[in-house]
Amino acid sequence: VANIAVVGVGGTIFYQSLSFTLKNNCEVQSAIGEKDAVGIRYGRREIEGNLSAYFDSSTVALYDRFVSGAESSLSFDLVDPAGDTYTVIFPRVKFTTGRRVAGGNNEDVIAEMGFRALLDPVTGCSIQINRTAAGS
Repeated sequence: VANIAVVGVGGTIFYQSLSFTLKNNCEVQSAIGEKDAVGIRYGRREIEGNLSAYFDSSTVALYDRFVSGAESSLSFDLVDPAGDTYTVIFPRVKFTTGRRVAGGNNEDVIAEMGFRALLDPVTGCSIQINRTAAGS
């Protein structure tokens, strides 16, 4: 993971972790006397994630996105063994949780942020993945 960017947050932030889950909430519809499924119920898409960063003066702007309720976009890059780059973009996110974790003396202060990806009316999606071939 590289090039993590949150719109509205400047400065150099040192991220410790980033994760997300994508659930489509589909469910098989079965019926008595039928061997196979008779259908699929399409559920509501949910994309939620967490990121954590070392808390310092640059990270305050990230934490303030949660406190103010302001929406942002979030993106990061992934590189595969062949050198292809995949840019993952959440065009519209809202931070749902935020806390500063300080374990005690001689321990780092970490900002832990939870987020939810929302449907973006401009792009019509909640997540977008762009591939750039190696050497392009």
